[in-house]
Amino acid sequence: MKRATCLGIAFVLWFCGYAIADVTYQSEYGFRITLPDNWTIISGKEIKDTPDVTRVALAVAEKNNTLKDLPQELYSKLKEKLTGGEMEYYYRTERPAFNISVYQDVGTIAEPKEGQKAGCQIILEELGKLSNQPVNLFECRFEKRGDLAALYLVADAYRDNQKYVQYLVQKSPDKVLLFTGSADRDEDFEKVRAEFDRIMRSLQIL
Repeated sequence: MKRATCLGIAFVLWFCGYAIADVTYQSEYGFRITLPDNWTIISGKEIKDTPDVTRVALAVAEKNNTLKDLPQELYSKLKEKLTGGEMEYYYRTERPAFNISVYQDVGTIAEPKEGQKAGCQIILEELGKLSNQPVNLFECRFEKRGDLAALYLVADAYRDNQKYVQYLVQKSPDKVLLFTGSADRDEDFEKVRAEFDRIMRSLQIL
């Protein structure tokens, strides 16, 4: 699996978007997803069309040390995707408050011939290369979503006592969709993950 598909997004940015009530949203990235009540969607176009809001959000995140432990390579990629309108952002402000960021990257998901354990070890090593501290991979499994390869991860979020959950889907032979759920350390991660999993079950690749 190419390294790009292992990059987790683990910080919170808040934007002005539109609130929805259990609506199925069709993304410009070629998928549909259903988000429950009290979620807000910010499309890539909205992010691109409001550069001042994006700059302010990044500045606030940096001021609040939300980015302090994020590897520079990951932060640079994330900032490039964000400011270029190549990312979508969904967030929930009610408890459990968390966000899901979505972007598309070049890469492939393939379970090695040696099996899932070997594949997850490779992923752990790649994540470790991005960080200045040890990284824990709490959960890792290769899946099939219909005919499409997929990967589910729970890993350290590069900050003390925080995790992120990530779902990757092979959209086309060389393109991967990455959905990353992250939350503040005060939230119950298992509740966050449970809602993330429910949302991912609604995902339809077009």
